[in-house]
Amino acid sequence: AVRRGGHRASKGARRDPDEVVLTYPYTGKGAVQLTVSDVARLSPGPGKVVDPEALRFNDSLIDFWLQYVQHETLRSNPAHAGRCMFLNSFFYKQLRAVHAEGEKCRKDARVR
Repeated sequence: AVRRGGHRASKGARRDPDEVVLTYPYTGKGAVQLTVSDVARLSPGPGKVVDPEALRFNDSLIDFWLQYVQHETLRSNPAHAGRCMFLNSFFYKQLRAVHAEGEKCRKDARVR
């Protein structure tokens, strides 16, 4: 289930970029919140010219998609529960940091 933010801004009014507009799942462990600025990365809107950097996915969008795929996969086929592993974007950051540290240690060992 998805919970959308409360009130809608009037047409043309600027919304707070940090306003939470969607929480998934809205109950239980691992909820991901998307803000106005997260959702704006998906589409700049009609007639708007936006820096391409602003249209890239961020961690919140990726984590939202992973949560959605995980819940839909396990809901539609519970037998996959023991065979699938879903990791969020924080895991990848940690993995890269450990890899970089390992590379640094290997370089230091070669110098000696």
